Amino acid sequence: MSPCVRLLASFVALMMAMGIGRFALTPQMPHLLNEGQIDLTSASLIAAANYLGYFVGAVDSTFARSHHHVPGRLYGRLQQNTCQWVRRRLRE
Repeated sequence: MSPCVRLLASFVALMMAMGIGRFALTPQMPHLLNEGQIDLTSASLIAAANYLGYFVGAVDSTFARSHHHVPGRLYGRLQQNTCQWVRRRLRE
């Protein structure tokens, strides 16, 4: 597979995942607030955590000086998220 095809496929996959993940919860927020599933403080914390994630990702990307550093950072984040998910499931 050529590098351009890989780049295009990765771009489309990332665009779809971010589009779904980023905009799926936004239209549901008023319904969640009206139904009392979350309060305004919780909604604010969700938004703040989202922005913090963008900020941390942007700062972290500045330290990846070459394309060789990127896979290690991605696998590190995947491992971190997996560990957090497992820990959360074990607490339930």
